Amino acid sequence: MSIIDRDHTLKGIVVLMHKNVLNPDDMADNEGDTILPSFLDSSIALKLISASKADGTGKGKVGEKTFLGSLLTSIPTLEDNQSAFSINFEWHSLDMGIPGAFYIENFMQDEFFLVSLSLEDVPNHGTINFICNSWIYNTEKYITDRIFFTNKTYLPSETPAPLEYYRYEELNTLRGDGTGERKVWERIYDYDVYNDLGEPDKDPALARPVLGGSSTLPYPRRCRTGRKPNQTDPNTESRSGYVYIPRDELLGHAKSSDFLVNRLNLASQYATPQLRSLVTSKRNHEFDTFEDVLSLFPDKFPLPLLLQ
Repeated sequence: MSIIDRDHTLKGIVVLMHKNVLNPDDMADNEGDTILPSFLDSSIALKLISASKADGTGKGKVGEKTFLGSLLTSIPTLEDNQSAFSINFEWHSLDMGIPGAFYIENFMQDEFFLVSLSLEDVPNHGTINFICNSWIYNTEKYITDRIFFTNKTYLPSETPAPLEYYRYEELNTLRGDGTGERKVWERIYDYDVYNDLGEPDKDPALARPVLGGSSTLPYPRRCRTGRKPNQTDPNTESRSGYVYIPRDELLGHAKSSDFLVNRLNLASQYATPQLRSLVTSKRNHEFDTFEDVLSLFPDKFPLPLLLQ
């Protein structure tokens, strides 16, 4: 391994989460100082992109590919199930300028949740933070590498020229091109009419009209999925058990648990008075003592003539 010149090194911290920590059944034993080995061994690579220095085409200069370093265990701000790794970028500030974005590649088969990247002691700038909060899948699933920008916001007219190309590239990725079927790892925010409300292929009686897209009813709209059309009505889309939602919009394990708890709380608020009413109504028809049971019957029963 080559030695990196300390004068040309940017130190950073990458915070991420393995997908298995969100599923207790698949969670590896990571007590104590045990390292999540899948994050090591050149499995995740980052490349910084300059916001102030452009190459010959006007795009921000891209630095060398850099892999995660060692696991950091002494960061007090880490939340449960988060892991922090050191990273050292070879970055000549005079030639490369100030970083404004970075590419990231995942060479593992499993996805992971990228929380943030922080660069420390950037010359003439100080600390630079990238808040990501996004799922990163295997690099082969993406047409272009995943990119993230610093927290600093710009008006379109004030966006640094070296970053404009990368901004438009990311915008086009999020918009999509209106073709293909959406996959779970995609982040495309494309829209379509509600043309999947019925199931005419199963039963003509289950056919439903298309909502949206007309002059009289332009809305509502839904997230485009690109599923195959129905055979009996090509203007409508077939249905499936999977409903596409951009990956980062899906509820995480913690949010799903909170959502379930809230639903149970609401259900209990409705069920409690119903159960109380049910118990009370039954109690009104019960007998307090055995004498109440005997009082239902007269003292003497008339016997049939044959028995007298």
